[in-house]
Amino acid sequence: MYSITDQLKLELMSMEDGETSALHCPFCNADHENKLYLTKTGDGAGLYQCKRASCGAAGSLGEHTGTIRKIAPTFKPKLFTRSLSPLKAEHRNYLLDKYEITNTRGIRYDAKEDVLAFDLQTAQGTGWGVQTKYEWHRPEHRSKSCLYTERNVPKIHYEHPIGRGTCVLVEDWLSARKLSSIIPTVALLGTHLPEEAALDIRKYYDSLLLALDYDAVEKARKLREAWKGLFMSIDIVLLKRDVKDTAYHTLQQVFGNEEENNNNTTG
Repeated sequence: MYSITDQLKLELMSMEDGETSALHCPFCNADHENKLYLTKTGDGAGLYQCKRASCGAAGSLGEHTGTIRKIAPTFKPKLFTRSLSPLKAEHRNYLLDKYEITNTRGIRYDAKEDVLAFDLQTAQGTGWGVQTKYEWHRPEHRSKSCLYTERNVPKIHYEHPIGRGTCVLVEDWLSARKLSSIIPTVALLGTHLPEEAALDIRKYYDSLLLALDYDAVEKARKLREAWKGLFMSIDIVLLKRDVKDTAYHTLQQVFGNEEENNNNTTG
């Protein structure tokens, strides 16, 4: 007997690479509308997602690595156990002077390591971990940042409030915070976009803008190629400096019109 994924693979055989079809969803069996979108990304490979809010089935077929419903390896949390304190005036002034960041919600200070600590949250606003980062006086042979994962969720940080339509993917927490007052942002906490994270983002956003650091243009191109079948559009934004280091008025010029178009389209 054919499974649901077998049925979807048969559909892929009649499709062209890059083609997207709207189908009856075999997961929720909603007969009145075709809300399962199936995109062929290569020979025998594809991505699917049901747009019905009550269903939300999503996954991949063929060369991709399983589906959102797959059984994940045993999760081993890495807990943050040191005490954290509110930011001092000197820390707030540092963030303002260096990055033009005034909203310091979710940023604390680890006095023992002399690092900033960022609270990480899901799209629902639930905390899932902490990331620390050396902004000054980094000891030799120490990593600039360290991730503490307390819950088994996609390792990306959503800046709130969650928007709709289009969001910008950036590398780091501070870039997401700085840009979030202009347009919705998600921090990859690096340059990697794994499948479970891409599928999670797709629940809330149809299109992406990739604004990775200046030295990661080729990585952005690879991300666009890997996930162009899942999103309506993926565009790369080229900045001369990293987002957090770019003047705020420049970010407004680059991303302000995009957010205005986003609101006009989805509002």
